[in-house]
Amino acid sequence: MKNVTCPNCNNYGSIGTMEDMLHNSMVEEMGSSLGEKIELAFRPRGTNEGIPFWVCNKCESGLIVNTLGEPELVVGQKLMRMKDQWESGTGNKF
Repeated sequence: MKNVTCPNCNNYGSIGTMEDMLHNSMVEEMGSSLGEKIELAFRPRGTNEGIPFWVCNKCESGLIVNTLGEPELVVGQKLMRMKDQWESGTGNKF
C-alpha cells in the first residue's frame, strides 16, 4: 500500500492493506500466537466524503489520503467532529 508523510510531524510510512489491519486486530484479540503486529505509521478511521481518512500514529493528526496528490491535514473542530462520529458509531477509541 501507499507510503505517506504526515504534513504535521513528518511521520513516514505505510497506511497498510486490509490484510495488515485484519492481522493486527486478530493479534490484539487472540494474542501473539498469531505472530507480531505489523507496524503501521497510520490507522484507518473511515471516510470523509468518500475519501479514506487516517490518523497518524505519531502525532494523532487526521489525514485525508487521496490516491492522487498529497495528504490533506485535518485538525481542530473538523478532526474533533470526525473523532466523535467514529467513537459514537463504532464504540472504539479513535
